[in-house]
Amino acid sequence: MQLKGLVKFFTAALILISLYQLSFTFVVRNVEAKFKAKAMQEAKLKNPGVTGEALNTLAEARYSKITDSIQGESVVSMLFKKYTFQEAKEQELNLGLDLQGGMNVTLEVSLDELVRSMANNPTDLALNQAIADANKAKANSQLDLVKHIWPKILILKWLIYSLSHLKKILRSILVMTKLLLKLEKNRKMRLSVPTMYY
Repeated sequence: MQLKGLVKFFTAALILISLYQLSFTFVVRNVEAKFKAKAMQEAKLKNPGVTGEALNTLAEARYSKITDSIQGESVVSMLFKKYTFQEAKEQELNLGLDLQGGMNVTLEVSLDELVRSMANNPTDLALNQAIADANKAKANSQLDLVKHIWPKILILKWLIYSLSHLKKILRSILVMTKLLLKLEKNRKMRLSVPTMYY
């Protein structure tokens, strides 16, 4: 039963510490939002005919001037201490890219290297020649590498498959031939042995 009080104490302490840390983020976000609105309003007043991206650029320039001017000003007081904008900004929680609005990444895959890495034998001359031919054909058309090289890869796979099965078939024929030769030899031996009747 004594642990209930300890658990409640640590829970309350954790909540208070979390709120204290989050309060800096809340204060900084409010101050930034207020000054961004002020910067946009001043940019519109000074340049009434400007709209769109140009207006946003002017507002960002004005916002950076405003934030530079308030770096030393006190924006919040907590626990008998006053914090300047710069100090509060340093205390706020750092948000990852996912919380700041995400990011865009463009990843380009080298398809010829992908095909080589997936091949059983990436140094195969026929495969490398097929990739080179597909790259030449790709330069003169709208199709991608895979659409140029895929028929050649299918032909190569069919040839490899056929050759592997041909090897198995030839091996089977060889085994059958040896077996037939043994049977024939045994048959001849039985015929040459005289049989004795009693």
